[in-house]
Amino acid sequence: MPYLKNPHFFVCHRNIKAIAEELKERNNMEIVKGEKLAKLYEKRIDEFFQKYPKSKKLDIYYEEFVSAPTIGLKKMINFLEIKPTQKQFQEALNFIRHPKDMEILALKMHIKELKMHIKELHDQLNYIYNLQGWKLLNKCYRIADKVLPIGSRKRKVVEKILKWINKI
Repeated sequence: MPYLKNPHFFVCHRNIKAIAEELKERNNMEIVKGEKLAKLYEKRIDEFFQKYPKSKKLDIYYEEFVSAPTIGLKKMINFLEIKPTQKQFQEALNFIRHPKDMEILALKMHIKELKMHIKELHDQLNYIYNLQGWKLLNKCYRIADKVLPIGSRKRKVVEKILKWINKI
Protein backbone atom coordinates (compact mmCIF):
# COMPACT_ATOMS: atom_id res chain seq x y z
CA MET A 1 0.00 0.00 0.00
CA PRO A 2 2.54 2.54 -1.12
CA TYR A 3 0.04 5.40 -1.58
CA LEU A 4 -1.65 5.21 1.80
CA LYS A 5 -0.12 6.57 4.97
CA ASN A 6 -1.19 4.93 8.20
CA PRO A 7 -4.47 3.41 6.92
CA HIS A 8 -6.95 1.95 9.38
CA PHE A 9 -9.35 -0.74 8.22
CA PHE A 10 -12.73 -1.76 9.54
CA VAL A 11 -13.47 -5.34 8.52
CA CYS A 12 -17.13 -6.19 8.87
CA HIS A 13 -17.86 -9.88 9.30
CA ARG A 14 -21.33 -11.34 9.03
CA ASN A 15 -22.83 -14.79 9.34
CA ILE A 16 -22.42 -16.50 5.95
CA LYS A 17 -25.98 -17.87 6.03
CA ALA A 18 -27.38 -14.40 6.82
CA ILE A 19 -25.48 -12.91 3.87
CA ALA A 20 -26.80 -15.62 1.55
CA GLU A 21 -30.38 -15.05 2.77
CA GLU A 22 -30.03 -11.30 2.25
CA LEU A 23 -28.73 -11.86 -1.29
CA LYS A 24 -31.63 -14.23 -1.94
CA GLU A 25 -34.13 -11.64 -0.77
CA ARG A 26 -32.51 -8.63 -2.42
CA ASN A 27 -31.10 -10.13 -5.65
CA ASN A 28 -32.98 -13.43 -5.90
CA MET A 29 -29.61 -15.22 -5.74
CA GLU A 30 -29.62 -18.91 -4.88
CA ILE A 31 -28.64 -19.56 -1.24
CA VAL A 32 -25.73 -21.83 -2.21
CA LYS A 33 -24.42 -19.22 -4.66
CA GLY A 34 -24.76 -16.49 -1.99
CA GLU A 35 -22.82 -18.59 0.52
CA LYS A 36 -20.05 -19.18 -2.02
CA LEU A 37 -19.86 -15.46 -2.79
CA ALA A 38 -19.72 -14.55 0.92
CA LYS A 39 -16.94 -17.11 1.47
CA LEU A 40 -15.05 -15.69 -1.52
CA TYR A 41 -15.24 -12.18 -0.02
CA GLU A 42 -13.99 -13.48 3.34
CA LYS A 43 -11.14 -15.29 1.57
CA ARG A 44 -10.12 -12.14 -0.32
CA ILE A 45 -10.13 -10.11 2.88
CA ASP A 46 -7.95 -12.74 4.57
CA GLU A 47 -5.56 -12.75 1.60
CA PHE A 48 -5.32 -8.95 1.71
CA PHE A 49 -4.34 -8.95 5.37
CA GLN A 50 -1.87 -11.80 4.83
CA LYS A 51 -0.24 -9.62 2.18
CA TYR A 52 -0.27 -6.61 4.54
CA PRO A 53 -0.01 -8.17 8.02
CA LYS A 54 1.07 -4.96 9.76
CA SER A 55 -2.08 -3.12 8.68
CA LYS A 56 -4.22 -1.70 11.43
CA LYS A 57 -7.60 -3.35 11.36
CA LEU A 58 -10.61 -3.69 13.58
CA ASP A 59 -12.80 -6.74 13.12
CA ILE A 60 -16.46 -5.83 13.47
CA TYR A 61 -19.13 -8.50 13.70
CA TYR A 62 -22.34 -7.27 12.11
CA GLU A 63 -24.78 -9.12 14.38
CA GLU A 64 -23.02 -7.87 17.51
CA PHE A 65 -22.73 -4.34 16.14
CA VAL A 66 -26.42 -4.11 15.24
CA SER A 67 -27.53 -5.53 18.59
CA ALA A 68 -25.21 -3.25 20.61
CA PRO A 69 -24.27 -0.23 18.45
CA THR A 70 -23.02 1.88 21.39
CA ILE A 71 -20.37 -0.70 22.27
CA GLY A 72 -19.40 -1.11 18.61
CA LEU A 73 -19.12 2.64 18.10
CA LYS A 74 -16.91 2.99 21.21
CA LYS A 75 -14.62 0.23 19.87
CA MET A 76 -14.31 2.12 16.58
CA ILE A 77 -13.53 5.38 18.40
CA ASN A 78 -10.86 3.71 20.55
CA PHE A 79 -9.36 1.99 17.49
CA LEU A 80 -9.09 5.30 15.61
CA GLU A 81 -7.87 7.06 18.77
CA ILE A 82 -10.24 9.98 18.23
CA LYS A 83 -12.22 12.05 20.70
CA PRO A 84 -15.61 12.97 19.26
CA THR A 85 -17.89 15.36 21.10
CA GLN A 86 -21.01 13.99 22.75
CA LYS A 87 -23.04 15.51 19.91
CA GLN A 88 -20.89 13.80 17.26
CA PHE A 89 -21.11 10.51 19.12
CA GLN A 90 -24.91 10.80 19.31
CA GLU A 91 -25.17 11.70 15.62
CA ALA A 92 -23.07 8.67 14.69
CA LEU A 93 -25.18 6.47 16.94
CA ASN A 94 -28.40 7.83 15.42
CA PHE A 95 -26.98 7.16 11.97
CA ILE A 96 -26.21 3.56 12.92
CA ARG A 97 -29.59 2.85 14.46
CA HIS A 98 -31.78 5.03 12.30
CA PRO A 99 -35.45 4.49 13.29
CA LYS A 100 -36.42 3.60 9.72
CA ASP A 101 -33.65 1.02 9.58
CA MET A 102 -34.83 -0.52 12.84
CA GLU A 103 -38.39 -0.57 11.52
CA ILE A 104 -37.24 -2.20 8.28
CA LEU A 105 -35.20 -4.73 10.24
CA ALA A 106 -38.21 -5.59 12.40
CA LEU A 107 -40.40 -5.97 9.31
CA LYS A 108 -37.82 -8.21 7.65
CA MET A 109 -37.73 -10.39 10.76
CA HIS A 110 -41.53 -10.56 10.75
CA ILE A 111 -41.56 -11.48 7.05
CA LYS A 112 -39.00 -14.20 7.71
CA GLU A 113 -41.16 -15.61 10.53
CA LEU A 114 -44.25 -15.50 8.30
CA LYS A 115 -42.39 -17.28 5.50
CA MET A 116 -41.36 -20.00 7.93
CA HIS A 117 -44.96 -20.31 9.13
CA ILE A 118 -46.21 -20.54 5.53
CA LYS A 119 -43.67 -23.27 4.83
CA GLU A 120 -44.83 -25.20 7.91
CA LEU A 121 -48.46 -24.89 6.78
CA HIS A 122 -47.51 -25.93 3.26
CA ASP A 123 -45.71 -29.00 4.64
CA GLN A 124 -48.76 -29.88 6.75
CA LEU A 125 -51.04 -29.50 3.76
CA ASN A 126 -48.80 -31.76 1.66
CA TYR A 127 -48.86 -34.30 4.47
CA ILE A 128 -52.67 -34.24 4.49
CA TYR A 129 -52.84 -34.53 0.69
CA ASN A 130 -50.67 -37.65 0.87
CA LEU A 131 -52.87 -39.39 3.48
CA GLN A 132 -54.94 -42.35 2.22
CA GLY A 133 -58.05 -40.94 3.93
CA TRP A 134 -57.74 -37.68 1.98
CA LYS A 135 -57.32 -39.55 -1.28
CA LEU A 136 -60.41 -41.68 -0.51
CA LEU A 137 -62.43 -38.58 0.40
CA ASN A 138 -61.45 -36.93 -2.89
CA LYS A 139 -62.57 -40.02 -4.81
CA CYS A 140 -65.89 -39.94 -2.97
CA TYR A 141 -66.39 -36.29 -3.93
CA ARG A 142 -65.51 -36.99 -7.57
CA ILE A 143 -68.01 -39.87 -7.66
CA ALA A 144 -70.65 -37.69 -5.97
CA ASP A 145 -70.03 -34.94 -8.55
CA LYS A 146 -70.56 -37.45 -11.37
CA VAL A 147 -73.70 -38.99 -9.84
CA LEU A 148 -75.06 -35.65 -8.63
CA PRO A 149 -73.66 -32.93 -10.94
CA ILE A 150 -73.22 -29.48 -9.42
CA GLY A 151 -76.33 -27.35 -9.97
CA SER A 152 -78.51 -30.36 -10.86
CA ARG A 153 -81.96 -30.86 -9.41
CA LYS A 154 -80.94 -34.21 -7.86
CA ARG A 155 -78.05 -32.55 -6.03
CA LYS A 156 -80.25 -29.76 -4.64
CA VAL A 157 -82.70 -32.36 -3.28
CA VAL A 158 -79.88 -34.34 -1.64
CA GLU A 159 -78.41 -31.10 -0.16
CA LYS A 160 -81.79 -30.20 1.35
CA ILE A 161 -82.12 -33.69 2.84
CA LEU A 162 -78.59 -33.46 4.33
CA LYS A 163 -79.32 -30.03 5.82
CA TRP A 164 -82.50 -31.38 7.38
CA ILE A 165 -80.60 -34.38 8.82
CA ASN A 166 -77.89 -32.08 10.26
CA LYS A 167 -80.56 -30.05 12.08
CA ILE A 168 -81.73 -33.14 13.97
